[in-house]
Amino acid sequence: MEENNQYSGGGITFRQLLLIVRANIFLIVAIIVIATVIGTVYYMTRKTTYTATRSMIVICKNDETESDSNIYNDLTATSRIIPTIAGFCKQEVVISRAQEIYDTSNSGTISKGGVSVSYDESGNNYFMYISYTDVTPELARAKVMAISMAEKEIVETKDENGKSVYVRMSTNITFVDNIADMVDSGNIPCSVNSGLKMTVVLAFIIGVIAAVLVVLLRYLLDDTLKTKEELERVTGTQVFAFLSDVNTERENGKNG
Repeated sequence: MEENNQYSGGGITFRQLLLIVRANIFLIVAIIVIATVIGTVYYMTRKTTYTATRSMIVICKNDETESDSNIYNDLTATSRIIPTIAGFCKQEVVISRAQEIYDTSNSGTISKGGVSVSYDESGNNYFMYISYTDVTPELARAKVMAISMAEKEIVETKDENGKSVYVRMSTNITFVDNIADMVDSGNIPCSVNSGLKMTVVLAFIIGVIAAVLVVLLRYLLDDTLKTKEELERVTGTQVFAFLSDVNTERENGKNG
């Protein structure tokens, strides 16, 4: 009895799939290797980037008369408002002011795409992390310093009644860290962006997908008849005898 190894819905059988892969194994391997090599070469030749990150403690008080010892209320107020504060880092008002601060001692452009912001709670404090990525550590540090200075200035701006202008809540916001001005920007931590492993893995995956597409395209464009089922489907008659693939018969003989 003939083994029923067709996929549900008919079409190519599992045996045919194995034969297709075996017939194109060198092409598949070659495409994967080429894609991986291209990814590695791209990584080796691309410009190295650096990310400088300034961390600041953010403290929000419900009102000006609140006691410093009321830690719970401070944390509650900060947890509510810190997403809004972090969001300001990428707003045009902060980027424009950061550009003005940066231009006083440097030349170049601060890009919104180079900015990233995150925050978390540690102990009794909320930390906000402002990062900037550029082609040198010096540029990354100077620009993240300008952005954080602009952020503090904008967020702490108050109207004539002492209320925050940009953060529409009855809060007093304070940023605390050990970096005072541009002179101290060299103390900001800066890391090199590697990503070699991720680049190689991504190139390998792209190579596998490309190899599958190429083999599939070759199979679909190949109109030669390879099995008795295909011949019966095309001619509409039953095939009583056929010559098998010698290599397939040998493999069947070893497995039988």
